[in-house]
Amino acid sequence: MTIRGTDPTGGVSEVSITNVLVGEVWLCSGQSNMQFPLASAMNAKEEIARANYPWIRMFTVRNETAARPRRECAGQWAVCSPETASAFSAVGYFFARDIHTNLNVPVGMINASWGGSPVEPWTDLETLRATKAARTRVEAFEHALNLYEANREKFDREREEATRRQEEAVAKWNADLMANDLGTREGWQTGSEGSGDWKTTPMPMPDGAPALGGRIGFVWCRKSVAIPPEWKGRDLELRIGPVDEVDTTYFNGTAVGETTDVSKWQTPRKYTVPAALVTNDRALIAIRVMNQFGGIGIFGTEADYSLAPAAPREGEKPVSLAGEWSFAFGSQIDLQTKPNIPIPSAPGAAWDVSTMYNAMIAPLAPYAIQGALWYQGESNAGKPLEYLELFPALISSWRKTWGQGDFAFLFVQLANFMARQSLPVEPQSWADIRDSQFKTLSVPNTGMAVAIDIGDANDIHPRNKQEVGRRLALWALAKTYGRKHVVCSGPLFSGYKVLGDRIAVSFDHAKSGLTAKDGPLTGFAIAGEDKVFHRAEASIEGRTVVVSSSKVPKPVAVRYGWANNPVCNLYNNDGLPASPFRTDDWKPTEIAPGD
Repeated sequence: MTIRGTDPTGGVSEVSITNVLVGEVWLCSGQSNMQFPLASAMNAKEEIARANYPWIRMFTVRNETAARPRRECAGQWAVCSPETASAFSAVGYFFARDIHTNLNVPVGMINASWGGSPVEPWTDLETLRATKAARTRVEAFEHALNLYEANREKFDREREEATRRQEEAVAKWNADLMANDLGTREGWQTGSEGSGDWKTTPMPMPDGAPALGGRIGFVWCRKSVAIPPEWKGRDLELRIGPVDEVDTTYFNGTAVGETTDVSKWQTPRKYTVPAALVTNDRALIAIRVMNQFGGIGIFGTEADYSLAPAAPREGEKPVSLAGEWSFAFGSQIDLQTKPNIPIPSAPGAAWDVSTMYNAMIAPLAPYAIQGALWYQGESNAGKPLEYLELFPALISSWRKTWGQGDFAFLFVQLANFMARQSLPVEPQSWADIRDSQFKTLSVPNTGMAVAIDIGDANDIHPRNKQEVGRRLALWALAKTYGRKHVVCSGPLFSGYKVLGDRIAVSFDHAKSGLTAKDGPLTGFAIAGEDKVFHRAEASIEGRTVVVSSSKVPKPVAVRYGWANNPVCNLYNNDGLPASPFRTDDWKPTEIAPGD
């Protein structure tokens, strides 16, 4: 399609639009687990190689904020292929793939997500003003915005100067850290062991890199590899997995690549080794990692680690760099010494109320969408009661913005994370934010993908995004597209009845029956009027679970899966897990775990 017109000077201009599809469009948003790229997902290499779906497209909205709503945003559509899919939102991609393969229609995904973001920046100002949880913040924001707009020129000048001084100071501080690091001073990139306490670790490192202990500072990793004779004098391509956070990578003592952008911590590295360095039968690959925010390590999959000719000849295969590497700690970093020049903050910064809505959501309307996917809540987990008000407010905000009525809004309940459950219940845990998410199902035309069984104790970003996308797609297929045979959810608590010294709990989404996966039924706790929860015996009776404990002769309440990383195994016979739940409305400070 070509559009022709005249510009203000009378000249003729035209715009050509090609490769246009008409199909299903879904918005996906939230924080880092929605932003999480396919390149970092489970079995990423195989998934990317198979991602040849020209009828799937993804538009990724550039991360920007604004103090007032905008009409345009930055981004572009990408056709799904093995060359483009690695950068797609993994959850968005797997959802789109299931919808496309089930319905045989084009699917467009609009990805507007931002790692670490709370719910408030994603909601419009007027909606937030009506909430008790955010009203004070809205008033403070508007006051600051009015002051800024009245003194914009002076404020911007002062901010630019302070920003320049801070960036220069931090750049010098980082350069000094690298120059004075123990490994740098002792030349560990050349093979010197110096005073390092060298140990071994598998590469990629296990989730959480327990051997590194969350160090703030430097760690060096090294591996010696054989170089095939026919590779000498040729450019090589060196690949390693995602580095948390920044790295300098060396080949036989010479730096061949560096990534200093901390936002690339989920991105695998790819560096070119110049032919002039490829002269010996063996090469020492050394990686200096610097971390200032915790979570240090080098991760990914075995497929991310390889050395190969940049222009391979027929029959040439990469040398795998996965396996055992040596590592040693360099210098620690004292974050108290980091420069911190105060920078005046103009209203509209990333975590301010409504700022992501203004820059990344408002410009998308009225682009017609079938519905929205949402994976967020980690950044609001500390205030679950506020979230119970703010999350439904966000849904209302977006529906009002689009003016399409109550479009489908499907969200992910937070996955299991942190240390495995040891107490009958864990007060003030992620169970509370999951409960707020569960209660949001009372909002019309919503659906919740339960992820309580597919998380990772050591990683807030679990890699099994395939199942997350599939479970969201089940809701869409069943509720949005009317596939009556599709079961979209595991058991969801619907009611309970006290039967003397027992409590019978009933569930929706249990028509196929209930089952305990991998052993006896577990995860239930029961309490009397004292609000002390004890581990309970639980048995399946038809579509109910009957719960009891000899320590609670007069029970009044039951909780299930009430922990950060609960030990629980109730499913329906369709293979979908039950959501954590509670039958009571007691505050976290009112309950206690028994034995």
